[in-house]
Amino acid sequence: MFHRNDCVTSLDLSHNKISDAGVRMISKLLGQQSILTTLDLSDNRIRPEGGRYLARGVRTNDSLVELNLRMNRLGDAGATRLIEGLRSCPQSSLSRLNLAANALGTVTVKSIAGLIAGEAFGAELTVGAPLLAVIDLSCNDLGSSDVDILERALTDNRTVSALDLRGNSGIGPEADDALDAIAKHVRANELAPR
Repeated sequence: MFHRNDCVTSLDLSHNKISDAGVRMISKLLGQQSILTTLDLSDNRIRPEGGRYLARGVRTNDSLVELNLRMNRLGDAGATRLIEGLRSCPQSSLSRLNLAANALGTVTVKSIAGLIAGEAFGAELTVGAPLLAVIDLSCNDLGSSDVDILERALTDNRTVSALDLRGNSGIGPEADDALDAIAKHVRANELAPR
């Protein structure tokens, strides 16, 4: 595996069963000198430890625009570590994050909500933290209360223009109003002049 990369900007390693050991090596490509803009690690059996490695990699990365981790096994522990890594990166350019089908729940939702609301659970968010535009949380273990958390987080957000919550069987009809509010808010962000 190469550690110095001066020509590859997009890397698709999806469906390779690289697991946490592979992610450890890949995370070294995400350092300060990285030019990767797109990284697809979907369906690779990445677990919480892999989330920790990725968090280390994204802490100093200013080139990555899209990160796809769908169909892995991050769980709340791995996803929140990754989000903490993003939160501590003032120069991050990440705008597209796919965490679909990772067995995520309320812990991850609260962490993402803090990121998109511009706060770190009541504390000031690092200035310049990622301005996520597209977030995919489909096919996880989210419930109706998680939709309420995300709705509140989006109240003053001006960057999220797509939020996918489909396939979360715990989201019931009691969340319909919050889902409608989220849809209106992300649509307004999408249509707002940049």
